[in-house]
Amino acid sequence: MALRDGRVRLDRYLLLDQLLLDLALGLLAGTALLGLWALGLRFLRRARELESNLMSILSDLRPGDALALAIISGFAEETFFRGGLQSSFRDPATGLVVAALLFAALHTGPGPAFRLWTAYALAAGALCGLLLLWRGALLAPIVAHVLVNAVNLQRLVRRRPIDPPSRRYNPPDGLVQRVVRRGVPRALRPS
Repeated sequence: MALRDGRVRLDRYLLLDQLLLDLALGLLAGTALLGLWALGLRFLRRARELESNLMSILSDLRPGDALALAIISGFAEETFFRGGLQSSFRDPATGLVVAALLFAALHTGPGPAFRLWTAYALAAGALCGLLLLWRGALLAPIVAHVLVNAVNLQRLVRRRPIDPPSRRYNPPDGLVQRVVRRGVPRALRPS
């Protein structure tokens, strides 16, 4: 599946004769990962702390933007980590482990709560890698990843507390200022 010949063929994303099965498996895997996160939220203080941190970081994200981000990131990350990196190893097990570890390492942040996100990303990366090994196409991992991102991002942007307009930071309108404002966590903005 890797880019050994300089291109990625459509059959690496989906096998038309197995389309429904791969969709169903992706939905099932995504649902299992969402269930795992729901358990974490119920029983782990760090999971709730992580959600609070992520809500602050994503404070300016609108629901439509969150859905677009979920689709783009799920497709792009699975294409890179599973379709490119994992598939470039001669030994499938080595590719799975390396891709899952790198995927997890890039899903991190400051503080102990973000270590939980890294561990969750490791489990998700391993599951998506196993789906690729089993099915031979990227559709199931992409569907699982998009589902997890879409549900979690929608929940985060809809649950966030809305500050009254008088307390919000309103920098001058300009492209650079808007980019900076969206990238700065709410907790670090002037009040």
